[in-house]
Amino acid sequence: MRNERTVTQSPQRSLRSSRAQRPRILELLPGPRTDWLADAGALATTWTVSPDSNRVGIRLTGAVLERPPSRVRAELPSEPLVRGAVQLPPSGQPVIFGPDHPTTGGYPVVAVLTEECSDRLAQCRPGDLVTLVWAVQRAGHVQPSTPLTAGPPAIA
Repeated sequence: MRNERTVTQSPQRSLRSSRAQRPRILELLPGPRTDWLADAGALATTWTVSPDSNRVGIRLTGAVLERPPSRVRAELPSEPLVRGAVQLPPSGQPVIFGPDHPTTGGYPVVAVLTEECSDRLAQCRPGDLVTLVWAVQRAGHVQPSTPLTAGPPAIA
């Protein structure tokens, strides 16, 4: 008779209950299409990392972001993308591109994460909370700011 071990599995815990839920703060710089947000300040809030995320893109779930009326049905030609680019698809739920992102995309890039924050986002798992905040850029240095209600700061 062989000696067999019985493996018991612990009850599956929900994604949220298995980790502390202190949101990671992620800083944004204005993207080339920030004007495609009806309220740029609405992007600066707390979001949940979707299970539909991978190394190509991190999908965020939360409040639906609106486009201005003049842009609701507008389309863009494909444009180059960078790691950390925040695209706004028609669903209104942002997608942030990771290290395996495509070279081009057809939705507006409304913001871009700082390099350090792109690294921080890569460590998130489905169910984690992230808070996006607009960063202020002066003299080549990015300084953290608080969430804005009026949109991204002007770059001096």
